[in-house]
Amino acid sequence: MRSGRSKNNLRRTRGEVIFDGVNVTLLVLFSLTCLLPMINLFAKAVSSESMVISGKVLFWPREFQLESLGFLGSQYGFHVAFINTVFVTIIGTALNILFTILAAYPLSRKRMRGRRLLNFAIIFTMLFTGGLIPTFILVQQLGLINNLWSLIWPRLTSPFFIIILRNFFEGIPDSLEESAKIDGASHTRTLISIMLPLSVPCIATLVVFYAVGHWNNYFEPLFYIQKRESFTLQLYLRRLLDTATAGGSSFSTMFNASQLKLLKNKSTMIVQASAVFLSTAPIMLVYPFLQRYFVRGMTLGAVKG
Repeated sequence: MRSGRSKNNLRRTRGEVIFDGVNVTLLVLFSLTCLLPMINLFAKAVSSESMVISGKVLFWPREFQLESLGFLGSQYGFHVAFINTVFVTIIGTALNILFTILAAYPLSRKRMRGRRLLNFAIIFTMLFTGGLIPTFILVQQLGLINNLWSLIWPRLTSPFFIIILRNFFEGIPDSLEESAKIDGASHTRTLISIMLPLSVPCIATLVVFYAVGHWNNYFEPLFYIQKRESFTLQLYLRRLLDTATAGGSSFSTMFNASQLKLLKNKSTMIVQASAVFLSTAPIMLVYPFLQRYFVRGMTLGAVKG
């Protein structure tokens, strides 16, 4: 009898089944809208010119070739832009995490003096900022124009992520901190030995957000970077696409005469697809390694207000 009753209690109603079915369908469609454009780019990048121009390439490569990816990946300008972007992403993300931790941990301690005022100041910056022109003037006066540090220093941390990590720290039982104090641990030792190991899911989530933000950053390099030696991938890609669309098959501003000979029989569409795919693929490969922390970290960090 008990087993029969438990089975009846576990049965889902017709409305619940329909609701789950609609949810799954919508999520699958949403996932496809995000995934299919990348598949289309890859298919065009590794297909022959004739197949791409004739419109026969959609989600599956036709007449497979790697010449376009190999050519673009071998260019000096692409290498420089790639190295610059990797530098900004790694150093910027590391500093972002460091300053976010240093801000979030003290704000999570309820006995800290001025805690409410500092929390208000941080939240205030989420609603009101200095604006684009004052920020540009500040970067200019600091001598950071055409310097990769102009993409790092102005955005050392994010108020939203400080709040996320602060809430995560507040969710850790106070008994752990009290036990550490009894053993003579300082705040630094408590943070390093207790708080940080327990905060790996939340910190890994912030790493993903910060890294993707740096990698895809286009707006700030457009204002602060003019030298080609300091181009990031997004700027390089934009210059390439502008040259291709404005000049048809002419890439004279991006490549020299010998390189143009290699491109004379290639469609600009293939080169554009190759550039977009090569600039997007590296950061996409990082996400699967941190995906297991993603949902858990965001959920735990947002539970407590």
